[in-house]
Amino acid sequence: MNPQFGNGAASISDDFGPRGAEAVLLVHGHPFNRSIWARQATAPAAAGYRVIAPDLRGYGDNPAVGERTLLADFADDLAALLRRLGIERAVVGGVSMGGQIALELRLRHPGLVRALVLCDTSPVPETEDGKEFRRKLAERLLAEGMRPYTEEVIDKMLAPYNVTGQPEAAARVTAVTEGAGHLPGVEQPEAFNRTLLEFLAVLP
Repeated sequence: MNPQFGNGAASISDDFGPRGAEAVLLVHGHPFNRSIWARQATAPAAAGYRVIAPDLRGYGDNPAVGERTLLADFADDLAALLRRLGIERAVVGGVSMGGQIALELRLRHPGLVRALVLCDTSPVPETEDGKEFRRKLAERLLAEGMRPYTEEVIDKMLAPYNVTGQPEAAARVTAVTEGAGHLPGVEQPEAFNRTLLEFLAVLP
């Protein structure tokens, strides 16, 4: 685990594989942290890639900065992290909100992004109704904590049959939230890793 500082925010990250190898940056979604990529960090590293899995600001071990964080702020944090690590270009993968942040990183810092791996995400901007829903949800989480919310949405984060069929996956997701439906890397890690490595192998 390496504490990295950029753009006023500490970025706590796991760093696997050879330091001079092709880099893969994995970006978690909400409400998770870098541990959601545990099964993905080891396979590419074993294949010779350098894998960086950071906690976004305000998630996991990384403290929040200010009262509001835009996707652009997350993207700039990641750009600063890559530059601080001496990584000139990386394949950037993201799940859910992490995919939106990966897209923002490509938009704001195109030279840093070699390719994108987008998983269960959307490029569509948030609507006003969506923003209001997320604001109210944030207020509720602050008041109630994550446990009630996790119990409500576990069958949306994982395919319903995996909630009971893969209790270890459900336990991991529940543990991460203090939270293949929405998290195929957790539910089908072997298939996800195989597809990821096949994609990395054909990049020019």
